[in-house]
Amino acid sequence: MLKPHGRESATLALVRRIYNEAAIPPCNDPVALTIARQAPAQNYAPNWESIDKRPTPQWFDDAKFGIFIHWGVYSVPAFADPHSKIGESYAEWYWNHMQNKNGPTWAFHLLHYGANFKYQDFAGQFKAELYDPDQWADLFASAGARYVILTFETS
Repeated sequence: MLKPHGRESATLALVRRIYNEAAIPPCNDPVALTIARQAPAQNYAPNWESIDKRPTPQWFDDAKFGIFIHWGVYSVPAFADPHSKIGESYAEWYWNHMQNKNGPTWAFHLLHYGANFKYQDFAGQFKAELYDPDQWADLFASAGARYVILTFETS
């Protein structure tokens, strides 16, 4: 069971609750813990051949279903060109795509925010007013998720 350290944030509470509800037993095997502590750190080169040699953690392989949440200031405009190529139609790419002054993201930006509104200006509007970690935990648990990874993009 994860325990809070000091003042607990709503996000930590969400993570702790999901971890505890997943009923993943803690590892109490002294041999396994000793091996894990003594395992040498792995070094990988910055290329796919090297990185692809890393082993998949057993817990991840066993989990089968999890949820990744990408969240950041790009959630304010929440726009992605629905006609873009697969892999490029994500709101996370808003800043990158608005650099193309002939593209649909810039057209959307001009229409809704104007030419003088910088991407960084979205930060003041990113308030997460509907963030309810208990509701999220209930939803994820009822969906059968075994893990949740929350990433905040800051570009």
